[in-house]
Amino acid sequence: MKIKYSTFLIFLFLHLFTKANDNKLKFIKNLGQWDSKVNFKVNLQGGHLFLENQTLTYVFHDAHNLHHIHELEHEQGNNFNALNHKIDAYAFKVDLINSNDASIEPYNQRKEYYNYFIGNNSKKWAAKVPLYKDISYKSIYNGINLNFYSKGLNLKYDFIVSPNSDPNQIQLKYNDIEHVQIINGAVHIDLGFNTIIEQKPFAYQNINGEKIKVKCLYVFNNNILSFEFPNGYDPAHELVIDPELIAATLSGSTATNYGHSATYDNEGNIYTGARNFGVGYPATTGAFQLNYGGGGTDIAVSKLNPDGSELIWASYIGGNSDEYPHSMFVHNNELYVMGSSNSPDYPSTSNAFDNTNNNTDIIITHFSSDGSNLIGSTFIGGSGIDGYNNNNLDQFYDQYRGEIIVDNQGNAIVSNFSQSADFPVTTGAYQTTLAGGQDGVVFKLTPDLSGLIWSSYIGGTGNDSAYSLRLANNGNVYVTGSAANSSFPTTNNAAISDFIGGEHDGFILELASDGSTIINSTFFGSDAQDQSYFIDLDSDGYVYIYGRNEGIIPISPSCYGNENSAQFIAKFDSNLENIIWQTTIGSGALTSGDIWTTFDFNPVAFMVDVCKKIYISGFSATSNLFVSEDPIQATGGFYEMVLEEEATAIHYATYYTGDHVDGGTSRFDPNGIIYQAVCSGGGFATTTEAFATNQSPGWDIAVFKIELVNPILSATASAEPSTSGCAPFSINFNNSSSPGAYIWNFDDGNTSSTTNPYHTFENEGIYNVELVVVDSATCSTTDTLILPIEVIGGPDLDLGEDILICQDQSVIIEAISEEAESYLWQDNSTGQSILVNTPGTYSVEASYNGECTSTDSIEVALDPYILDLGENIVLCENAPSINIDAGSDAISYLWSTGENTQIINVTEGEYSVLAISNVNCEYEDEIEVELQEFNFDISTSSVEECDPALISFNDLSTVSNGEISNWYWDFGVETSLEENTSVNYINPGLYDVMLILGTEEECFDTLVLSQHIQINPNPSANYEYSIEFQNNCDIGVKFNNQSESADAYFWNFNDGEVSTLSDPLKIFEYNQQFEVELQVENEFSCKDTIIKTLEVPKFKPVFVPNVFSPNTDSKNDLFHPISACIKEIEFYIYDRWGKLVFYSEEIDKGWDGRFENSDLKNGSYTWQLRYNHDGELIDENGLFYF
Repeated sequence: MKIKYSTFLIFLFLHLFTKANDNKLKFIKNLGQWDSKVNFKVNLQGGHLFLENQTLTYVFHDAHNLHHIHELEHEQGNNFNALNHKIDAYAFKVDLINSNDASIEPYNQRKEYYNYFIGNNSKKWAAKVPLYKDISYKSIYNGINLNFYSKGLNLKYDFIVSPNSDPNQIQLKYNDIEHVQIINGAVHIDLGFNTIIEQKPFAYQNINGEKIKVKCLYVFNNNILSFEFPNGYDPAHELVIDPELIAATLSGSTATNYGHSATYDNEGNIYTGARNFGVGYPATTGAFQLNYGGGGTDIAVSKLNPDGSELIWASYIGGNSDEYPHSMFVHNNELYVMGSSNSPDYPSTSNAFDNTNNNTDIIITHFSSDGSNLIGSTFIGGSGIDGYNNNNLDQFYDQYRGEIIVDNQGNAIVSNFSQSADFPVTTGAYQTTLAGGQDGVVFKLTPDLSGLIWSSYIGGTGNDSAYSLRLANNGNVYVTGSAANSSFPTTNNAAISDFIGGEHDGFILELASDGSTIINSTFFGSDAQDQSYFIDLDSDGYVYIYGRNEGIIPISPSCYGNENSAQFIAKFDSNLENIIWQTTIGSGALTSGDIWTTFDFNPVAFMVDVCKKIYISGFSATSNLFVSEDPIQATGGFYEMVLEEEATAIHYATYYTGDHVDGGTSRFDPNGIIYQAVCSGGGFATTTEAFATNQSPGWDIAVFKIELVNPILSATASAEPSTSGCAPFSINFNNSSSPGAYIWNFDDGNTSSTTNPYHTFENEGIYNVELVVVDSATCSTTDTLILPIEVIGGPDLDLGEDILICQDQSVIIEAISEEAESYLWQDNSTGQSILVNTPGTYSVEASYNGECTSTDSIEVALDPYILDLGENIVLCENAPSINIDAGSDAISYLWSTGENTQIINVTEGEYSVLAISNVNCEYEDEIEVELQEFNFDISTSSVEECDPALISFNDLSTVSNGEISNWYWDFGVETSLEENTSVNYINPGLYDVMLILGTEEECFDTLVLSQHIQINPNPSANYEYSIEFQNNCDIGVKFNNQSESADAYFWNFNDGEVSTLSDPLKIFEYNQQFEVELQVENEFSCKDTIIKTLEVPKFKPVFVPNVFSPNTDSKNDLFHPISACIKEIEFYIYDRWGKLVFYSEEIDKGWDGRFENSDLKNGSYTWQLRYNHDGELIDENGLFYF
């Protein structure tokens, strides 16, 4: 069987990671995480050095104490009391007497960085803290530099004495240390528990290319160390004084760490969590003691790349007391850490669910993907002890169990323990009160840890613990742990509803997704002590548990197992009503009766994969367990096993080095890869390219990553011409994988699905090219290959930032490189610099030893600053001032007003400015600000009229410094946008007229005419008439005036007569037609006129009877015409023979029937009448009877 694996040791005191080919100390910059006097800190073997301006502060602790205490903790288990133990420490200072305030400069920054979240004062947190390989104190003494670096894990420092400078200036005073002496030329500093040695100094000069050794000795008087040169030296050349600081006795690693937890992300990166014993900056110097477990431990986490060869980031998090990591989980490349803390100032975020520590509390912290920020961090707990398992266990590591997982939304779900009666629970939770001395707790928090979504106790009257949990597809939560007695809640139809016996049974329960209900619950175990530590679900929803038993658990038929063994695995249906199978794994040592020999290993990680294979990991493993034919290691303290589906057989089993882990979860990823944390006391086997391969004596965290199951698919490939080359580097990838679909990720943002792709890497760097082979027909559907490609850059090359120049300016462009030997510019010049005076892009190619080249380019451009005050400004008279802006890219301004700001506020006038740009180019501009004032002039055709009235309005207004372009009239009855217009007023009243004028510059002014437009009402003229009397010559007409609102009247009868009476009587002649006009007027002199036509009937002015009787009765005795108005006539009477019998010219003279004095006979007679009427001669005739 082919097994892929990688292991590597990590010293979790994060500043002290060391790589096999870079076994160097790290100088860590102070970004506020330490006392302000500190510039850099370096971790030494068994101690620390704080670099201050003119002082060096050393702190060392006794590694023997730590080792001894750790062993006691293992031996005493739950009976161990940390506060009963002390750790010896010593601090002393070395002052550089009479030194200068030097410029302290770091060099050779490392790729990785550290984060510090210590205490709850965020001002003291520091993220992405840089690490350096070298530090230089420039001119610490006149003409003398002091350089710090490392040789392996030993601190080195050199004094570099410039020619003709005096080395006697160097004086190092040791303070707060009593036992310092020179032994065999070396300085020995006795700390009591350890001896620090500064080796005999080595001095030399480089003269004419030859390294000349200079004899150099220490001189130590009155605690002041200096140097002497018995044989002298050449002061005309530089002198190097080169001591070395080492620890002479076993001092332990540069920091002590207990390994607790490990996890992974989707990219296969490795995360570790440890308990770290770091020492901070000492408040006082001299000998002192640290309380173990009383301010001595923080959580330290780290992220490494998938093969463990590089540290990506690392971080402290803790307060002024103790922190312990229990479990870690990564979601979307963001690490969640669950642990416990005694520190009141453990870092919590401002919106945390709980910012206060009440005793020992559970803590949850959510890091950003780069570890530089806390997305959330909170306490959760009550007034009792929370997060610390007090379940009467014999194993110390069980104190730090519990688990955190994260759902797809980023919510954190935790199983743990509480002894607090006031642990936070939510309304509607299944169990809201503490039932025993210790209950399990299960809770869910929002992604930023600001809100408690739900929380519940789970327990009976004894001491119960909730160790592990998993999410089902329906959102319900399965939890496993240990229950103390029958009061622990189980459900009807449970596989085992009654407490089996012993000090504890295991339990498994299904909790509703909102924590409100236990849906299913069962016991599991033997009649002795049982602890169910881990739980997992397969793809069909079956439930698996993994734990430890002290009583006999029968092995189900067809299952692989070892009778009388103390480690169990069991499978249940999803309702927890049936045990599908159960088995025990181990050596069969249950009958020994000794707890330390009963258990073959302690469960630390568990998984069921997509193919239903079962994975277990254990630590402190005994030596007689089954291993496969090709184990990674045949012996070791860690035991890894994979069982086939349904536990029918062993698929693979192996040991691995390391002894134990100090409590917490490690994890398998879905591909069957174990990420196992280790608390290493030495002898841990690492891979060749591991980030750290050497361990000093003491305890440190290590981690191993092993792929335990052979993938069905095999991803293999090679690169031609090689896996390294100069940038840009083109490669043909030759794919020799199993058949399937291929997905290439070139780690530079590009992908491919071709079988054998061709790809060019443009930039320098290490590219982890990933090939994923996919075959959906198999259970293990993918296999992945990571093929590192190194793209080598040329020599370092920097043309600097792009350059801005003024008009007609020249500039020298210099190629900066410490490695390049030759240069080629785009104009084929070969110097290190060129002179340019025109804008453009300039590039250079630099090479070293004719190998890889580097290219850089620089843009030379004209100064982009443009001074443009714009066109002259027209200022409205109602906005008396305005800001003038000279642009933000200048470095200085001088206005004609004397002001020197970018923007000035001005009124009407002329202004100029002189501006100097960022490249010291001078620019001038000027502007005039003019005031725009309106002069209103409006003419109207009238201001008072009778209705209806058409009134014209004309705008004759003017404006200074512009033209009127907008008009808005409001006449009270209508509006207009015309310059000149007319308005028809149809209703009487007083009307205001408003005119708003505007210009193209958007200045506006308003005028309301001071005189109203007055429209007066008109009277209404009307009349009727009637005939009062009439005769043959004329007729009398009475006029009835029906006008309204009139005060004066004027009648024109159109016959030459007029009247001013209201109701005149007028006599008209017959046979006439008259146009009678009535004009009325009111008090406003408004008039109205009406004309009506008067028809006077056409009557004959003369009446001639047709019979008369001259019988002297005085009635009709004479025959003559009758008329009131005709007086002159010609009247003729003829008998029937036509004989004239009467003639008269007087209308009143009639015929009496006689002719020539004789009476005529009765009969018919004719008459003929002629008269003049209104100038017309009228002839009439007729018959009458006599």
